[in-house]
Amino acid sequence: YASRKDLEILSSQSSIDSVVRGEGEFTLYELYSRLNESNSLNNLEGLSFKTNGQIIQNKNRHVITDLDNLPFPKRYNLSEILKSKKKSAHLLTSRGCLGGCSFCIAPLNKGWRTRSPKNILEEINSLYSQGIETFVFDDDNYLGKSIFGKERAIQLADELINSNLKIKYQMSSRADNIDDYLLKKLFDSGVSKIRVGIESFNQRQLDLYNKRTTSEHMENVIQKIINSG
Repeated sequence: YASRKDLEILSSQSSIDSVVRGEGEFTLYELYSRLNESNSLNNLEGLSFKTNGQIIQNKNRHVITDLDNLPFPKRYNLSEILKSKKKSAHLLTSRGCLGGCSFCIAPLNKGWRTRSPKNILEEINSLYSQGIETFVFDDDNYLGKSIFGKERAIQLADELINSNLKIKYQMSSRADNIDDYLLKKLFDSGVSKIRVGIESFNQRQLDLYNKRTTSEHMENVIQKIINSG
Protein backbone atom coordinates (compact mmCIF):
# COMPACT_ATOMS: atom_id res chain seq x y z
CA TYR A 1 0.00 0.00 0.00
CA ALA A 2 1.11 3.55 -0.75
CA SER A 3 3.86 4.45 1.67
CA ARG A 4 7.27 6.02 1.95
CA LYS A 5 8.90 2.70 1.02
CA ASP A 6 7.79 2.78 -2.62
CA LEU A 7 8.83 6.43 -2.81
CA GLU A 8 12.23 5.51 -1.39
CA ILE A 9 12.70 2.67 -3.89
CA LEU A 10 11.68 4.72 -6.90
CA SER A 11 13.75 7.76 -5.92
CA SER A 12 16.92 5.83 -5.05
CA GLN A 13 16.97 3.15 -7.76
CA SER A 14 17.36 4.44 -11.31
CA SER A 15 16.81 0.93 -12.74
CA ILE A 16 13.32 0.67 -11.21
CA ASP A 17 10.53 2.71 -12.76
CA SER A 18 7.42 1.15 -11.15
CA VAL A 19 6.41 -0.61 -7.94
CA VAL A 20 3.36 -2.89 -7.58
CA ARG A 21 1.82 -2.54 -4.14
CA GLY A 22 -0.28 -5.12 -2.27
CA GLU A 23 -1.65 -8.15 -4.14
CA GLY A 24 -0.13 -8.07 -7.58
CA GLU A 25 -2.10 -10.48 -9.78
CA PHE A 26 -4.41 -7.96 -11.45
CA THR A 27 -2.07 -4.98 -11.16
CA LEU A 28 0.79 -6.83 -12.89
CA TYR A 29 -1.47 -8.05 -15.68
CA GLU A 30 -2.84 -4.57 -16.28
CA LEU A 31 0.67 -3.09 -16.11
CA TYR A 32 1.90 -5.52 -18.76
CA SER A 33 -1.08 -4.77 -20.98
CA ARG A 34 -0.63 -1.01 -20.77
CA LEU A 35 3.12 -1.17 -21.37
CA ASN A 36 2.61 -3.54 -24.29
CA GLU A 37 0.14 -1.12 -25.86
CA SER A 38 2.12 2.01 -24.83
CA ASN A 39 -0.83 3.28 -22.78
CA SER A 40 -0.66 5.66 -19.82
CA LEU A 41 -0.10 4.23 -16.34
CA ASN A 42 -2.24 6.93 -14.76
CA ASN A 43 -5.07 5.58 -12.59
CA LEU A 44 -3.69 2.01 -12.64
CA GLU A 45 -4.73 0.97 -9.13
CA GLY A 46 -2.01 -0.45 -6.87
CA LEU A 47 0.88 1.06 -8.83
CA SER A 48 3.53 3.67 -8.05
CA PHE A 49 5.67 4.78 -11.00
CA LYS A 50 8.07 7.39 -12.34
CA THR A 51 7.29 9.64 -15.24
CA ASN A 52 9.25 12.68 -16.44
CA GLY A 53 11.23 12.72 -13.20
CA GLN A 54 8.08 12.71 -11.05
CA ILE A 55 6.85 9.86 -8.82
CA ILE A 56 3.12 9.10 -9.05
CA GLN A 57 1.30 7.02 -6.44
CA ASN A 58 -1.99 5.75 -7.83
CA LYS A 59 -4.73 4.80 -5.39
CA ASN A 60 -4.70 1.41 -3.67
CA ARG A 61 -6.29 -1.61 -5.31
CA HIS A 62 -8.90 -3.47 -3.29
CA VAL A 63 -7.84 -6.88 -1.98
CA ILE A 64 -9.04 -9.95 -3.84
CA THR A 65 -12.08 -11.29 -1.99
CA ASP A 66 -12.90 -14.39 -4.07
CA LEU A 67 -9.67 -16.40 -4.21
CA ASP A 68 -11.39 -19.21 -6.12
CA ASN A 69 -11.39 -16.94 -9.17
CA LEU A 70 -7.59 -16.97 -9.33
CA PRO A 71 -6.05 -19.57 -11.68
CA PHE A 72 -3.77 -22.23 -10.24
CA PRO A 73 -0.11 -21.16 -10.44
CA LYS A 74 2.13 -22.32 -13.26
CA ARG A 75 4.65 -24.77 -11.82
CA TYR A 76 7.54 -24.62 -14.24
CA ASN A 77 9.83 -26.61 -11.93
CA LEU A 78 7.40 -29.51 -11.42
CA SER A 79 9.59 -31.95 -13.36
CA GLU A 80 12.51 -31.17 -11.05
CA ILE A 81 10.33 -31.60 -7.95
CA LEU A 82 9.20 -35.02 -9.16
CA LYS A 83 12.84 -36.13 -9.36
CA SER A 84 13.36 -35.35 -5.65
CA LYS A 85 12.63 -37.69 -2.77
CA LYS A 86 10.03 -35.46 -1.10
CA LYS A 87 7.90 -34.77 -4.20
CA SER A 88 6.26 -31.86 -2.41
CA ALA A 89 4.40 -28.78 -3.61
CA HIS A 90 3.58 -25.53 -1.80
CA LEU A 91 0.20 -23.87 -2.10
CA LEU A 92 -1.92 -21.17 -0.45
CA THR A 93 -5.45 -21.92 0.71
CA SER A 94 -6.05 -18.51 2.31
CA ARG A 95 -4.62 -15.02 2.66
CA GLY A 96 -4.28 -12.80 5.68
CA CYS A 97 -4.79 -13.49 9.37
CA LEU A 98 -7.24 -12.43 12.08
CA GLY A 99 -4.65 -12.67 14.85
CA GLY A 100 -3.67 -9.02 15.12
CA CYS A 101 -0.26 -9.72 16.72
CA SER A 102 1.67 -6.52 17.36
CA PHE A 103 4.81 -7.66 15.52
CA CYS A 104 3.11 -8.65 12.25
CA ILE A 105 3.79 -6.38 9.27
CA ALA A 106 2.46 -8.69 6.53
CA PRO A 107 1.06 -6.45 3.77
CA LEU A 108 -1.72 -8.93 2.97
CA ASN A 109 -3.01 -9.01 6.55
CA LYS A 110 -6.29 -7.36 5.61
CA GLY A 111 -8.79 -9.70 7.17
CA TRP A 112 -8.81 -13.39 6.31
CA ARG A 113 -9.88 -14.60 2.88
CA THR A 114 -10.11 -18.22 1.82
CA ARG A 115 -10.34 -20.63 -1.05
CA SER A 116 -13.15 -23.15 -0.85
CA PRO A 117 -12.40 -26.80 0.04
CA LYS A 118 -13.64 -27.81 -3.43
CA ASN A 119 -11.19 -25.44 -5.12
CA ILE A 120 -8.28 -26.59 -2.94
CA LEU A 121 -9.07 -30.26 -3.57
CA GLU A 122 -9.16 -29.60 -7.31
CA GLU A 123 -5.60 -28.26 -7.24
CA ILE A 124 -4.44 -31.11 -4.99
CA ASN A 125 -6.00 -33.68 -7.34
CA SER A 126 -4.30 -32.06 -10.33
CA LEU A 127 -0.87 -32.18 -8.69
CA TYR A 128 -1.42 -35.66 -7.23
CA SER A 129 -2.24 -37.02 -10.70
CA GLN A 130 1.18 -35.73 -11.80
CA GLY A 131 3.00 -37.48 -8.96
CA ILE A 132 3.01 -34.97 -6.07
CA GLU A 133 2.58 -36.74 -2.71
CA THR A 134 3.24 -34.03 -0.08
CA PHE A 135 1.62 -30.60 0.18
CA VAL A 136 2.78 -27.64 2.25
CA PHE A 137 0.07 -25.09 2.99
CA ASP A 138 1.92 -21.77 3.23
CA ASP A 139 -1.00 -19.85 4.76
CA ASP A 140 -0.13 -17.38 7.53
CA ASN A 141 -2.91 -19.04 9.53
CA TYR A 142 -4.65 -22.01 7.90
CA LEU A 143 -7.45 -22.10 10.51
CA GLY A 144 -8.19 -18.40 10.52
CA LYS A 145 -9.18 -18.01 14.20
CA SER A 146 -12.91 -18.45 13.61
CA ILE A 147 -15.68 -21.06 13.61
CA PHE A 148 -15.76 -20.78 9.82
CA GLY A 149 -12.04 -21.52 9.68
CA LYS A 150 -12.43 -24.73 11.67
CA GLU A 151 -15.44 -25.80 9.61
CA ARG A 152 -13.51 -25.20 6.39
CA ALA A 153 -10.55 -27.25 7.65
CA ILE A 154 -12.87 -30.09 8.72
CA GLN A 155 -14.72 -30.01 5.39
CA LEU A 156 -11.46 -30.27 3.44
CA ALA A 157 -10.28 -33.03 5.78
CA ASP A 158 -13.48 -34.99 5.09
CA GLU A 159 -13.06 -34.46 1.35
CA LEU A 160 -9.50 -35.80 1.53
CA ILE A 161 -10.54 -38.80 3.62
CA ASN A 162 -13.37 -39.67 1.21
CA SER A 163 -11.15 -39.22 -1.84
CA ASN A 164 -8.74 -41.91 -0.64
CA LEU A 165 -5.76 -39.84 -1.80
CA LYS A 166 -2.50 -41.11 -0.30
CA ILE A 167 -1.06 -37.71 0.54
CA LYS A 168 0.53 -35.86 3.43
CA TYR A 169 0.14 -32.17 4.13
CA GLN A 170 1.51 -29.53 6.49
CA MET A 171 -0.13 -26.38 7.83
CA SER A 172 0.35 -23.46 10.24
CA SER A 173 -1.99 -22.20 12.95
CA ARG A 174 -2.34 -20.10 16.05
CA ALA A 175 -2.46 -22.18 19.24
CA ASP A 176 -5.92 -20.92 20.21
CA ASN A 177 -7.51 -22.32 17.03
CA ILE A 178 -6.82 -25.96 17.83
CA ASP A 179 -9.08 -28.45 19.65
CA ASP A 180 -9.20 -32.24 20.03
CA TYR A 181 -11.90 -32.93 17.42
CA LEU A 182 -10.16 -30.79 14.82
CA LEU A 183 -6.81 -32.43 15.50
CA LYS A 184 -8.27 -35.89 14.93
CA LYS A 185 -9.74 -34.80 11.60
CA LEU A 186 -6.48 -33.22 10.50
CA PHE A 187 -4.34 -36.25 11.29
CA ASP A 188 -6.91 -38.68 9.83
CA SER A 189 -6.85 -36.73 6.56
CA GLY A 190 -3.07 -36.77 6.19
CA VAL A 191 -1.58 -33.93 8.21
CA SER A 192 2.05 -34.75 8.96
CA LYS A 193 3.20 -31.49 10.52
CA ILE A 194 1.50 -28.59 12.29
CA ARG A 195 3.48 -25.38 12.75
CA VAL A 196 2.18 -23.40 15.73
CA GLY A 197 3.01 -19.75 16.41
CA ILE A 198 4.34 -19.87 19.98
CA GLU A 199 6.70 -16.85 20.10
CA SER A 200 7.16 -17.11 23.87
CA PHE A 201 6.14 -18.96 27.05
CA ASN A 202 6.56 -15.78 29.05
CA GLN A 203 3.11 -14.28 29.69
CA ARG A 204 4.43 -10.73 29.84
CA GLN A 205 5.96 -11.24 26.41
CA LEU A 206 2.77 -12.78 25.02
CA ASP A 207 0.76 -9.79 26.26
CA LEU A 208 3.30 -7.43 24.69
CA TYR A 209 2.86 -9.26 21.39
CA ASN A 210 -0.95 -9.04 21.73
CA LYS A 211 -1.19 -12.82 21.32
CA ARG A 212 -4.42 -12.92 23.36
CA THR A 213 -3.60 -16.32 24.84
CA THR A 214 -1.71 -17.76 27.80
CA SER A 215 1.50 -19.73 28.17
CA GLU A 216 -0.48 -22.53 29.85
CA HIS A 217 -2.73 -22.78 26.81
CA MET A 218 0.32 -22.94 24.55
CA GLU A 219 1.72 -25.86 26.54
CA ASN A 220 -1.63 -27.69 26.49
CA VAL A 221 -1.95 -27.34 22.73
CA ILE A 222 1.57 -28.65 22.13
CA GLN A 223 0.82 -31.65 24.31
CA LYS A 224 -2.43 -32.29 22.42
CA ILE A 225 -0.61 -32.23 19.09
CA ILE A 226 2.05 -34.62 20.38
CA ASN A 227 -0.59 -37.02 21.74
CA SER A 228 -2.69 -36.87 18.56
CA GLY A 229 0.22 -37.29 16.17
